Amino acid sequence: MKYVALPAKAAEGKRTRLRPGDMLVSITADLGSIAVVPVLEKPAYVSQHIALCRPKEGVHPRWLGYAMVSPQAKRQLMNSGYGGTKIQLSLDDVRNVWLAVPPLDEQIEIADFLDLRLSKIARQITLIDQLDDLLKQQRKALIHEAVTGKIDLSSAALG
Repeated sequence: MKYVALPAKAAEGKRTRLRPGDMLVSITADLGSIAVVPVLEKPAYVSQHIALCRPKEGVHPRWLGYAMVSPQAKRQLMNSGYGGTKIQLSLDDVRNVWLAVPPLDEQIEIADFLDLRLSKIARQITLIDQLDDLLKQQRKALIHEAVTGKIDLSSAALG
């Protein structure tokens, strides 16, 4: 994150200032990475490395974000990339991605379903990470006990 102080009459700041529900697409680094802007505490702006997309009326921002990371949309973006050693996307490449847009109520239902599923997956990943840490601690403690002679391993079966 980079903090900037814009001049009072900076037209560029008005054009590039983020609004909740805007979709951001990486066009120079990790091509096609997507983020949907939440409610922000402070003003934020995009740089030349990000395509700022404002969904049309009738398009739900979270659904659009999910649709843009679908294999079909990603394939379109990757096929549009240009450049030699540093592949990039143009704003038109992002603008020209074709999507089948369901009715708004279905978009909301799909986004809510995916939010719930991803939340459950994130909780499971957190639990797995906690268990992994616990197992590493137990392994370390067990090795310490064995090395310091607090556990008698002389009668343990080998293999």
